Amino acid sequence: MPNSWEPRIPDKHMTQIPFSIETLEKQAEEQRHRVQESVKELQQSVRERMVLNHLLKGYVIPAAAIAILAGLGLGYGVGSIFRRR
Repeated sequence: MPNSWEPRIPDKHMTQIPFSIETLEKQAEEQRHRVQESVKELQQSVRERMVLNHLLKGYVIPAAAIAILAGLGLGYGVGSIFRRR
């Protein structure tokens, strides 16, 4: 087992370039295109969620008012059961 502190001697195959520069540039361009498409999809999904959140904010106050009224009504109803006669 070689010591970890000893320098590695590169294989003769490691120094050869397996792809041409043009092939690597084409792959990099394709990867950039895929990343850009992913970013566009992410931006679109974030916009859709923001619109949904904005629409839901318009319903929060009316829903809270209904919940308050329902709670008060239920409280008086349950309280009337235990009221002394």
